[in-house]
Amino acid sequence: MLRAIESRRQLAAMDDRMLSDIGLSRADALHEADRRSWDLAPRRRDRDGRA
Repeated sequence: MLRAIESRRQLAAMDDRMLSDIGLSRADALHEADRRSWDLAPRRRDRDGRA
């Protein structure tokens, strides 16, 4: 769980270029960063690749 918390903090701190390099938008990163610490299940994506 601590790893997820730290990873989400790092995502929130990344700039737009870094997020683009890993295929995420600012909205995706902030959505992930806002998840509860105990929410460890992978996010489901639709047919268009959006969460």
